Amino acid sequence: MSQKDCGCPIVLNDEWEGRTFNWEGKTFYAEKVNHFFRVPLNVENKMAVAAEAIEKQGYMLEEPLMVLVQEGTFSGAVYVAILPTDQPDPNVVTFENTVIETSVYDRRDSKVGPGVKAFRKRLEGQGKQVSSIYLWHLGCPRCAALEGYKTVIFAQTG
Repeated sequence: MSQKDCGCPIVLNDEWEGRTFNWEGKTFYAEKVNHFFRVPLNVENKMAVAAEAIEKQGYMLEEPLMVLVQEGTFSGAVYVAILPTDQPDPNVVTFENTVIETSVYDRRDSKVGPGVKAFRKRLEGQGKQVSSIYLWHLGCPRCAALEGYKTVIFAQTG
């Protein structure tokens, strides 16, 4: 995956929309985040705490940088993709045999991807149980101003 000059990843909608992945071995550094009715609180602070801990522990970031926000009514987490590590750390989460389905929500183009509720409903209508939703908000403020907001929605299904 290529990157823009600012470091934001270039994500093409058709490369992510309707795809299924197995996150076997995918590793993240996670910081818990409180939510208020699905709105994450103090995410920037938690991202800073995660960045400091990742640097202190010597973990290597996975390129391109992927920072996910786990959806939740009252709690969730910020997940920062790192390369696998053998260091024991309660904040390091490594997925095992985890099926992830994706959709792209692009505010510029209402024809591209459903929002979170519609995506969950579509998957459940197919008989799939959604256990977690993760959001990858793409773009820095400069990119968002030029291109609009785009989010890759990851649904953990089983």
